[in-house]
Order: sequence, then C-alpha cells, then structure tokens
Amino acid sequence: MEQYSKHYSNTHKWVKKVINSCKTYKQVNTCYNIVRFWKDQTKLNNPKINRTEMSMMCSELDYLIEYKLKTLKTQ
Repeated sequence: MEQYSKHYSNTHKWVKKVINSCKTYKQVNTCYNIVRFWKDQTKLNNPKINRTEMSMMCSELDYLIEYKLKTLKTQ
C-alpha cells in the first residue's frame, strides 16, 4: 500500500506543477485531460489504491484547474 501511495503522490505533485505553469487555455485543457486520464487509469489498474485519498487528490487538481482558468480570464 505504501508503494502505491508514494507513486501516486509523486504524480499528483507533478501534475500540480504542470497546472501552475500553464499560460494558455490550450495548456489548461491538456492538464484537464491529464487529470481525467490519471483518475481513470488509477481506478482501473490499482484496486489497492486508497479511493478516498485519490478522490481528494483529484478534487484538489480540479480546483487548481478552475482557479487557473479564472486567472487566465483576468489577464
């Protein structure tokens, strides 16, 4: 279980960095697709993953994407 948590935690951190570096709508849309794909793959491939933890990570990433879109609109 620890091994899975560390791996997905690293991916989560990487996706957060990518979202924060976005400068255009197209880049943010790509991040959204990355998050969606990551979420789907973890559910399909790893039944051992903590679903609550995964849900919280995905919610945070969704929030970051929404926030990034709002900041792009104001620039």
